[in-house]
Amino acid sequence: MARELTDKPNNVMTRLVNAWLPPFAWAVLLFGCSSFSMKSVGWLVHYVPGRDKTVHFMMYAVLGGLLSRAMLVTSLHYSRLFLVFLAGTIGSMYGATDEIHQLMVKGRTAEWLDLLADTLGSMSGAFAWGFLLFHRRKDAAGGSGSTEKGSADRSPTRAAKED
Repeated sequence: MARELTDKPNNVMTRLVNAWLPPFAWAVLLFGCSSFSMKSVGWLVHYVPGRDKTVHFMMYAVLGGLLSRAMLVTSLHYSRLFLVFLAGTIGSMYGATDEIHQLMVKGRTAEWLDLLADTLGSMSGAFAWGFLLFHRRKDAAGGSGSTEKGSADRSPTRAAKED
């Protein structure tokens, strides 16, 4: 019994940190990567099929997924679809700021196609995470597919508050 209590964080701040630290850390990593000139990081892009746009898509898919996870875990008042769309939109907006940042880095350029890849990646990652989380909860609730109160429609924060 004591082990179960230590495994579940009851502290709201702990839940917030656990939810939001990964997307924040990933955003810092993205900012760091875009701070180097293309000469420094060009070898990374060389080994990836589709090269630059594929890397943008993959990096921002991770960000979109992490943002989606954080929003779904910590939000109490909004629909899942809205939160997933918002996560993808925030990831896309971060991609726009990253492209602006690249204008200020010697040897880097901002491109509309990079922003498109960032946006598509962020939205894809956000919706993929929302889809996986929904189906994981649906399976945990007995696979009924119902979204009644008490089944797959509640976030962990919402479930703890309602129980």
